[in-house]
Parts: sequence; structure tokens; C-alpha cells
Amino acid sequence: MNCGRVMIVEPDPLARGVIADYLADCGFVTHPVVHGNLWYQVEAELPRLILLNVASTAVDALRFTEEFRARYDIPLILIGARDDDPVLLRGLMVGADDYVVKPLRKETLEARIRAHLRRYESHRRGDATVLRFRDLTIDIASSTVQRQDAFVPLTPTEYRLLVKLARSAGKVCTSSELFEWLWRQPDGGDARSIQVHISNLRKKIEPNPSHPSYVLTVRGQGYRLAEPEPRVLNLA
Repeated sequence: MNCGRVMIVEPDPLARGVIADYLADCGFVTHPVVHGNLWYQVEAELPRLILLNVASTAVDALRFTEEFRARYDIPLILIGARDDDPVLLRGLMVGADDYVVKPLRKETLEARIRAHLRRYESHRRGDATVLRFRDLTIDIASSTVQRQDAFVPLTPTEYRLLVKLARSAGKVCTSSELFEWLWRQPDGGDARSIQVHISNLRKKIEPNPSHPSYVLTVRGQGYRLAEPEPRVLNLA
């Protein structure tokens, strides 16, 4: 079954071939990028997801990630050599949805890709609900967010975080819960990646990100929205 086209930007030819072969076995159409203009190849035929190794010498990974996110909401997953690589965390801050580190576990890579594609397709379909928190409006059907009638450009991951917090009706969400919600990985995940995405979300929706009034930190527990009960409008 064709599960969608995945672009693989990986400088190591052996790793590139291994990833491509495994994803092909999983039903994905793969497009390994060997050389040439990456933007040309992306825009010639948009992939459903991009795997980008931050060590690639063919492209400035952070700059590409930031510019790509400004244009498209297609999932983008970074590949790195170390879990503590600051480039990976910076990548999350400028628009990447997730990252994986080498050595790659095939099952984990497939699960991450499928989770992001599932969430992406789900958000494209949406449902007939609008959530309102003071001057913040979350339109599930169109996957858009407005504050004071101005659209807020969120990445897919930031949007999913906000929806999870909104639908939790004031309940505190732990980092583990948020990680599992985002990536369907019930192993607790990396709390630092959640912190980065929460920080990015606050920068975009908070009047003063240094003193958040929407997304609150509950020390030692997790995060919650300030309003305990959203007002739900069913439009169907």
C-alpha cells in the first residue's frame, strides 16, 4: 500500500539507502535526495513528509527548516547524531515537528512517521468545533488559531499541543502525556522537546511570553491552560 512520499535528505549514502529501503518495505514512496537544489526538488513535487539530517552539507538545515515551515505545514523530522545536539533543539524552535537520533531504530522511525502523517491528515480533515479562551479562538475544522481576530501562524506540533491543552478542560497535562499525544510514544520521551515546543507556542499566543497568561506551568506537574472550561460551539 502506498502510504505517501517521504523525502530523505541524508548525506551518508549507506544510511540513505537503508532508510529508503526500509520505508519502501513499509509502503512509503521514498525520494532520496543525493544532490542538487533541495528547494527545487521539494517544490517540484511536494512530499508528505521530510526527513532531514542536520549534518547535511548540501543545505543549511536550520535555515531550510525555518523557511520551509513559513511556507508549508507538511511534517518535517530532523535526524541527528546525539540526543543532546543543540542543533536539534534549535530545529524544534524554528519549525521542525520532531527529531530522531542515530543509530535509528526502524520500528521507532516508522512509528514516528506514521504518527505525524496521521495527525497531519486528521488536522486537514478537522471536525466541526470551535474552542474559545478569552480572545483566543481555535478552529478545529480549519486547523487555525486567532488571537484578537488576527491569525496566529503555528506549526503543526504547536497547534496539536494547544488543542490537547484546550481539550483537557483545565486539567494539568504532564510532559509524558503531551509527548505521547504528539508522537504516540508511551515511553515518557524527552521533556526538553516539550519545553521547546511550549516555549515556541507561548511566543506566538501570549501577550507577554515571559509572564504567560494562557499556557501555565504547574511546577513539578506539567502544563495547563489558564481557563478551566473552554466554551465549545458545535457547528455541525
